[in-house]
Amino acid sequence: MRLLIFWVFFLFIISTVNSQSTYYPRKHQVVRWLDRSQIKNPNSSNIHLAFQKIRKSSVAFFIDSVGNYNNKSIFQKEFLTNDNPFYFDPEISKNSRPNIPLIQYFYQNPSSFLYLDKPSFKVKANPIIDFNAGKETANNLPVFQNTRGFEVEILVDNKIYFYSSLFENQRRFFSHIDKEIRRNETIPGQGFYKKYKSSLSNEISGFDYLNAVAYFGLPISKNIHLELGHGNQFIGHGYHSLLLNDYSHNYFYLTLNTNIWKFHYQNIFAELASISSKYNVGSLQIPKKYMAAHYLSYKPTKNIEVGFFETVVFSREDHFEFQYLNPIILYRTVEQFLDSPDNVLIGLNARWDLFKSISLYSQCIIDEFKIKEITSNDQWWGNKYGFQAGLQYIDVAKIDQLDLRVEYNMVRPYTYSHFIPLEEFQEITTSNYTHHGQTLAHPLGANFQELLFQLKYQFTSKLYGELLYSNAIRGVNTNTVNFGSNPLSNNTTRPSDYGISFLQGNKENVHHINVDLHYQIFHNAFIDFQYVYHTIKSDTKDLKTNYFGGGIRLNISKHHVDY
Repeated sequence: MRLLIFWVFFLFIISTVNSQSTYYPRKHQVVRWLDRSQIKNPNSSNIHLAFQKIRKSSVAFFIDSVGNYNNKSIFQKEFLTNDNPFYFDPEISKNSRPNIPLIQYFYQNPSSFLYLDKPSFKVKANPIIDFNAGKETANNLPVFQNTRGFEVEILVDNKIYFYSSLFENQRRFFSHIDKEIRRNETIPGQGFYKKYKSSLSNEISGFDYLNAVAYFGLPISKNIHLELGHGNQFIGHGYHSLLLNDYSHNYFYLTLNTNIWKFHYQNIFAELASISSKYNVGSLQIPKKYMAAHYLSYKPTKNIEVGFFETVVFSREDHFEFQYLNPIILYRTVEQFLDSPDNVLIGLNARWDLFKSISLYSQCIIDEFKIKEITSNDQWWGNKYGFQAGLQYIDVAKIDQLDLRVEYNMVRPYTYSHFIPLEEFQEITTSNYTHHGQTLAHPLGANFQELLFQLKYQFTSKLYGELLYSNAIRGVNTNTVNFGSNPLSNNTTRPSDYGISFLQGNKENVHHINVDLHYQIFHNAFIDFQYVYHTIKSDTKDLKTNYFGGGIRLNISKHHVDY
């Protein structure tokens, strides 16, 4: 009887709350448009952009705030209207659909290969294609990507949303990334893989892997909604995040988002893999670990956002640590209740929009530190922290759609690492801040500093360009000494407790240049051109790569693996 009363009450609540929706991935061009709009018109929205996931039902503020002052703004508004038939009446015309007889038959909506609109539900389905190829100079071998898949969005009763996408891939990476994959036995952002070799040519080889993203969400009340799925999260305003990055493989998660007044509070509960599937010998289950995190974001004014982040990673042989399910307690106190066996990190995040053209942002992550050890200048190993500072400048020199980003990141040695070893793999710890052999924060791990510059420019309505330059200096572990660069390594294997200097170890100097041009031939379909220059110099390594290639892309954002 109690259960029946609960469900009746729950369904009543669901029937009275606002609509929720799927969201744009962080690399999608729409996220940039909305970010620009927030800087130019801070009073137009109270969206908390630290989560870097813009819900499709929230784009109305952009459409309302941007005038028809040139062809670029008109194109952006039309794209968003056409891309969201669940929430807007798309501007359907023969000119907005691809002029291909068979395709035109299916594209009754400009953004939907198949579209179904019924009183109680709506469905949108699209194919996914990303094919590009070229050749790099490091080994004169082809570099390519062949991705095929599909995505489906469903909205039920204008409240409950579902999203699912599946990707099948064959890919050969740049030589410096290929070496990291073979050494770490994991592909950045991916899970299980196998070797791939073409039957047409011995030169065409690489990796074959399958991946998927799936989630559904429902509102619990007007200002609280729940989401369950497989994917990843990002917290921050930068190109990278030191708190929680979407660099790693997808994981199973449950999120709870609460919006009250000027606050946005997010809880994340996730199941992670302690090692990669390739590292796991045989068909045994991959050792599991878990993460609980919360982030409280506050906007005292429309143009200032500050946030507090806390996360704990822990491993239990047979269960989740249920004490961490408390959504409002400080995890550090729970960890102390348990005699401190787990890995707790805290962080701060901030953004300040100025002059309708500049956005300043910053992060810090604290794994462990003691004030007396910092002031003593003895270089204690446990001073584990990281810092980010960045600037966005939109419409540089009053050139419309020309945007600049400058960002600096640094992380001390042994940050994100832990000390309790896995039973089967003693060289790897249970509660480090990683998933499937990939860091949950910056892709360089720890013991590095990085400076990057990024330029983006919308040349015309359909032609878009991006330039990225980064310089990273890393202190890398050797085969015999753990200098603190790899969070997977057990930090008890450090060479000493004191005298731990920043960037110690085998020092690598990495320069990376990436130039992209994208031309949209019809809605969400692009022709891409790419140039990459990458160098790594150290006492033991001297690598230089030039690459030029191109391809076609449909219904998928361009994603790069920089390191």
